[in-house]
Amino acid sequence: MSTTDSTGRDATDRADEPLLDVQDLKKHFPVNTGLFASVRFDRGSGILPFGYDDSSVKAVDGVSFELRPGETFGVVGESGCGKSTLARTILGLEEPTAGDVHFDGRSIDEIPEAEFRKRSQMVFQDPNSSLNARRKVGHIIEDPLEGAGWETERRRQRALELLEQVGLKREYYTRYPHEFSGGQRQRINLARALSINPDLVVADEPVSGLDVSVQAQILNLMDDLQTEYGLAYLLISHDLSVVRYVADRVAVMYLGEFVEVAPAARLFSEQYHPYANSLLSAVPNPDPDEPGVTTRIGGNVPSASNPPSGCRFHTRCPEFIHPDGFSVDAYERYERLLADVRDRNLEDGTGAPDSILAAYLDDSEGLPSNARRAAERAVQAAADDKWDEAEQALAEHESVCQANNPALEPVGASDRETACHLPFDGVGSEERGRE
Repeated sequence: MSTTDSTGRDATDRADEPLLDVQDLKKHFPVNTGLFASVRFDRGSGILPFGYDDSSVKAVDGVSFELRPGETFGVVGESGCGKSTLARTILGLEEPTAGDVHFDGRSIDEIPEAEFRKRSQMVFQDPNSSLNARRKVGHIIEDPLEGAGWETERRRQRALELLEQVGLKREYYTRYPHEFSGGQRQRINLARALSINPDLVVADEPVSGLDVSVQAQILNLMDDLQTEYGLAYLLISHDLSVVRYVADRVAVMYLGEFVEVAPAARLFSEQYHPYANSLLSAVPNPDPDEPGVTTRIGGNVPSASNPPSGCRFHTRCPEFIHPDGFSVDAYERYERLLADVRDRNLEDGTGAPDSILAAYLDDSEGLPSNARRAAERAVQAAADDKWDEAEQALAEHESVCQANNPALEPVGASDRETACHLPFDGVGSEERGRE
């Protein structure tokens, strides 16, 4: 198989250029579809007591990265963080809401679909559902070739070659998917993906559900094929051991955003973002003499249709930054007051301002005097139905974790980035744990 692309350039000629360049990519799904489903009752909407619900699930919300030829870029995170949606949006299986995707220097909007399909393929998570049970394996592998206009006999010879390349026998050409094991079906998926000689392969959980020994076989096969053909892999996985084994660089994803991006070896040795640190600390240790898993993450994953303000991880973060002068208990009470002001619904809403203030802050210690005065002004403003003024007064003492969403910025070294308000000063997670 040649390593030249459809433009005639050899992969080595463009090794220093990104094959895939994703900038600020977003994919939002509307919560309600259709005109009538989006109409909701709203008492305060004006003359007509109806409003339009345009809320959406922010599955991918501003993701940027580059992928070079011959490189494996892994994306890890909890289920539901947006990994698979990211993969499908990059390949055009989902229409992006915003952002740019460039492939080999050109916007994918400017690349003919047939050309893009030849140069990018996907290996799906479930080898059972992604293979047509009614079609023979040889014909399944030939599908991309048929779409590219290859003649029948040429397609057949190519399929037979690919079966051998992925470790299967040529006589399997006439068999059906149900006659194979899960690992063999995933090899067939790889053969189909490679049939058209792509530059990019997106692998969405390619070894999920397979036995560990079979996982190793598939991963080694992917590595061999990458070495032979110069493939670029975008690897989506929740299995950290898999990503650690095959990826060159890794992005940690949380609630639609990348929170840390680093070379695999460096990420697994030290983490800067609290979520990345918590995620990797939850990996079981097989050594019976070592302590068991101790997760540092509490609470539940927030809704992607209404993500938290500021840093999206702040509601579960073990290193949440409290404003100066606040005790933990005092800020929790202050935060509850601010949240209810934003919801326009205070406790004891019919009481006097002093009574409302006491219901939230009581005589809590660890509350700065200027924050108490701000709370007094806010409660009085709320009583006068001046909610915006009340919110503004309280927001002056809000935690930076809630007030501002941190951008990915270089930290520790130029080849890694993290999105966090913590003052790292070049100190990684291991060093911070010893302080």
